[in-house]
Amino acid sequence: MKEQNRAVSVFHFIMLLMACFLLCSVVVYAEAAQDSCAEAEAAFERLKKHKIRSGHRDVWLALAERFDRIYDRQKKPEAMFRAAEMLEELSRRSGLVADRIAAENKYLAFANRHRRHPRADQALYRASTLMKGHNMPGSLKLHRRLTLSYPKSPYALQSSKIDKTKKRKETRKIFIDPGHGGRDKGTQHFNITESRCALDIALKLGERLRAAGFTVVFSRRSDKGIGLRERSTKAELARADLFVSVHINANPRESVQGFETYVCSGAHSESVRIAKRENASLGAVRFVTSKKHLPEYRKASLQAAESVHRSVMRRLKAYGVRNGGIKNGPFYVLRRARVPSFLIEAGYCTNREDARRLANSAYRAAVAEGIASGITEYFRSKS
Repeated sequence: MKEQNRAVSVFHFIMLLMACFLLCSVVVYAEAAQDSCAEAEAAFERLKKHKIRSGHRDVWLALAERFDRIYDRQKKPEAMFRAAEMLEELSRRSGLVADRIAAENKYLAFANRHRRHPRADQALYRASTLMKGHNMPGSLKLHRRLTLSYPKSPYALQSSKIDKTKKRKETRKIFIDPGHGGRDKGTQHFNITESRCALDIALKLGERLRAAGFTVVFSRRSDKGIGLRERSTKAELARADLFVSVHINANPRESVQGFETYVCSGAHSESVRIAKRENASLGAVRFVTSKKHLPEYRKASLQAAESVHRSVMRRLKAYGVRNGGIKNGPFYVLRRARVPSFLIEAGYCTNREDARRLANSAYRAAVAEGIASGITEYFRSKS
């Protein structure tokens, strides 16, 4: 009898727990259902003013999901548009292509589902603007769709102006030179081989520049050997608008680390040491350090280098990379370049931390994205 009473008590206790759980779920759902766009927008305004919280990625994602829930439960198109805006704001702060793509996809979903909504044209315009940094053909396609679907929209008028300027930007030609190759492996430490690592960054950079509307020419696209003179000759024949050389650094001191950008100039002790290694196949250091051989494009080279270096360091901030700055170096390929030129050293493979980053494909992609974005900003400032 006692065992029966005990079993009944346990059953009642379980049923009570289930009832409490269901009640809590109903309360939570009711509170969520009462959540409005106005309240979520107020949270957005508070977040923008908060210097610390606004720098956290998960906070922006949570706010975007909040607007998505409002849209799912209340079917308010405005909430979906606002979710896209939260993702766009995140992409501005992170500088990541993946975040930009997430925002443009949300804007496109809004434009496709709510074609007659007053903000459908704005959604298309924002999606195309986000896309132009990494997918120029797709951006132009959206611009054309915008002008055809909403010909009287102010965004369509702005779009037609952008279409005209893109034709000039698409003619820009970038020459990318991955250092070393073939039997010349470059520096090798901690399982990092310079020739292969530089090639991977260069190929990733080429993809991003093509997506942004540039014409790209490589000194090499595979692990094959090519001399310094041949690289310079190829660049000259290509008639490029910018020369970019990609390398991996090394130093006898293992503690030295960081990302560095070089432009051509006279000799400096540390720069000469690095240039000796990069120029080794020619034995040309004394020849290239003479001041009379400095490039006539020094000013433009420095401007391009500054734009690229800033852009790369923004993207590498999350990796804790040391900022090695912009330096002068007597590099043969830069001295011979007949266009604005610079050389990047993506990290020191002689440093354990830098080598670990260089082995990470995501890090190499971030370097490529930063260079591509910096090049785009440089030519935009020239137009």
